[in-house]
Parts: sequence; structure tokens; C-alpha cells
Amino acid sequence: MGKAVNLLRSLFILFAFIFFGSLLVFYIAQIYLLAGFNVDSFLWLINVGIYILCFVFYRNKVQFARKKLTKNTSNSLLLLSLLLMLSPLLLNFFLVHQLANNLEH
Repeated sequence: MGKAVNLLRSLFILFAFIFFGSLLVFYIAQIYLLAGFNVDSFLWLINVGIYILCFVFYRNKVQFARKKLTKNTSNSLLLLSLLLMLSPLLLNFFLVHQLANNLEH
């Protein structure tokens, strides 16, 4: 009986990660598109950032049986997640700027 419950719990967590992660990625990508940034080639960076964010949330808020992540680990992962989600802006800026410089020469 315990194995079936663990399997169902794991499937629920997997489904929640995929559903909420995809929803967040969609909304962030829409915000970037409304701001005029093309993020199609950098969408995977947003995905990784969102799933790191979901992992930190799961380990610190949802999962009660195990130990929470340390404050340093949580902060480091949250910073990494934020950088990954903002990186399409930076990469888009640098690539467009580089392309404009190459066209001038």
C-alpha cells in the first residue's frame, strides 16, 4: 500500500511541476513578446529557471517530511533561477547589438 501511495504522490508532483512550470513559462514568454523581445531561441533558459524555482518552492514549502534546503542553497538557486529567466533579455540585447555593429563595418 505504501508503494502505491508514493507512486501516486510522485506522479502528482511531476504533473504539478509540468503544469505550473509550463504555465509560468508561457506567461513569462508572453511578457517578453509584449516587450518586443524574441525569446524563441532562448526559451529553454526560461524553462530551466522556472523548474529550479519550482524545485526550491517544493523543497522549502511543500515537502514536509525531509529537511529544507539551507538558506545559502535556497538563495543561490533563486539567484540562478532569476539570472536564467532574465538571460534572454541580456542575450537578445548583446546579439542584436553585435549584429548592428557587424552590419556597420
